[in-house]
Amino acid sequence: MLKYLYRVIMLLLMTIVLIDCPSYAYEDQNQDGVIVRICSPPGRELVMKPDSTWVEVCTGYPFRDLMDNPDDWDVTRSVIDYFAYASWILNDNFTNAELESYFTQMNNWDLNFVLGVIALKNLPCATTGEQCYAIESARWIRYDSLGLTISALGIDEPLTAAIGGHLGETAFPPMSDLNYAVRETADWLELTRSDPIIGNVPISLVEAYPRNTYPATSKEEIIEFIDCLQEECLNRGIVGISDLALDYNWCGYSASYYWNEVIDLEDYANSIGLPFAMIFWPARSYTSAHTDEDFYLDIMYQGDLYFNTYGGSPDFIDVTAWDYIPVQMIPESYENFRPLDAFPFTCSFLDFYNTYYIKADGNTTNSSSQTMNIPSITSLSPNPARSGVTVQFHSPDFTTSVRFEAFDVTGRKIRTEDIGAACSGDNIYSWDGCTSSGEPVSSGIYFVQLTFDGQASDVSHLLVVKE
Repeated sequence: MLKYLYRVIMLLLMTIVLIDCPSYAYEDQNQDGVIVRICSPPGRELVMKPDSTWVEVCTGYPFRDLMDNPDDWDVTRSVIDYFAYASWILNDNFTNAELESYFTQMNNWDLNFVLGVIALKNLPCATTGEQCYAIESARWIRYDSLGLTISALGIDEPLTAAIGGHLGETAFPPMSDLNYAVRETADWLELTRSDPIIGNVPISLVEAYPRNTYPATSKEEIIEFIDCLQEECLNRGIVGISDLALDYNWCGYSASYYWNEVIDLEDYANSIGLPFAMIFWPARSYTSAHTDEDFYLDIMYQGDLYFNTYGGSPDFIDVTAWDYIPVQMIPESYENFRPLDAFPFTCSFLDFYNTYYIKADGNTTNSSSQTMNIPSITSLSPNPARSGVTVQFHSPDFTTSVRFEAFDVTGRKIRTEDIGAACSGDNIYSWDGCTSSGEPVSSGIYFVQLTFDGQASDVSHLLVVKE
C-alpha cells in the first residue's frame, strides 16, 4: 500500500514539475482506440567467411522490400500508427542516396517512424549512457540530414543489459546493477532531451521479462527500475519514458505464474499512468530453420493467450520480428487465393490485427465481399479455436445448395459437408472441428471455403490451438 501511495505521489509531482513542458506522447493516428506499432525483421542471414566459418549478419533487406514495393502494403500503413526499425541496421546497410529516397517516401506517406536505439548495452564502448548517446546521436544526425522525420525513439533493454553484464560492478564505487541502469539511462535521457533534433519525441522503454540467461530480470526489478528512473528524471527536471513495451519470453516461461506477472506489470503501468505495450513476437521460432508460417502461428497463439486466456488490455499493440522470420514481407493480401505456404509479414500482421482488435470477440470480417454483394464467409468464431467453430456467411440471394469444405495447411481436404439451402442475408453453420472421419483436428492452420450453387467464396483461415 505504501509503495502504491509513493508511486501516486511521484506521478503527481512529475505532473506539477513538468506542467509547462511539451507532451511527449504517442498518438492514435487512425483513431481506432489503440496505438499500433510494427517492426519488420532485421534481415538476418548466415554467410560463410573466407575461413569457412559461418557468421550471422543483418542485411536490412526487409526494410528495403517494404520501401521498394509501397503498393503491396498500403492497407497496413493505414492501420498502423508507427513503423519502427533499428538505427544501426539502417546505418550499416544503406547508402545516403537510398536512405534519402526512402525517407522522402515515408514523409510523403505521413508514416510515423520510430528509431530503435540503445541507451545502455553490455558491449564494448556502449556501457554508459554517454557512450550510447554519442553512438546514436551521430546516426540520427545523418538521418536528419537526409530528410528523416523521427517521431519517436525506442530504447532497447537497458536494465537487462546492466543485469546481464553485471555492469554495476564496473562502476566506482561499485553499485547494484539496477542503480547503475537507472543512473546511466537517466544520463542518456538527459542528453537526449537536450538534443536539438530528437529532444521532444516520445521515448519507449523496451524491457525483457524474464530472460533465459542468468540472472533473469524479475517483475519486481522492472517495477523498481521504472519507479527509480522516473524519480531520477523528476529530480533532473526532464521528461522520462513515455511507455513500457514488454518483451515477454512467453515460450521459455509459459506457466500461468509468469503470465499473471505480465498482467501485474500491465496493472502497475496503468496505476502510474504509463501506457503499456505488449510485444507480440515468435518466441518459439527464432532460428533460420523456422518458416514464415511459424511466425504467424506464434503471434496468433501469443495473442490468444494474452487477450483471451489472461485478459490483457494493452494501450499499444506492438508486432515485432527480431529474428530470421518472416522472410517474406509482402504482399499483405492476394487477389484470389493466398498460396497455402505464403505468410508474409504484413499479411500476418493484418490477420492478427483483424482477429484480436477489430472485433473484441475474435471474429474477422470480410467487408470487401459484402460491399461487392457476393456470397462470402463473414466470420469464423472463435478464431483461434480450441474445438468447434461458428461459420457466419452472407448470401445476397436465396441459394439452393451451400457446401462447406475445410483444408489443412498442405491443401488436403479434411472435411466436406452439404449445408443445404441458405436464405438471402446472413446465415450460420456450425463446424464441430472434426474431419470427415470424425477425428478432432490437431493444432495448426486450416482453410475454410463455402460454395454457393457452384460459386466458391474466398478462403478464410482458422487457427486451431489445443491445450
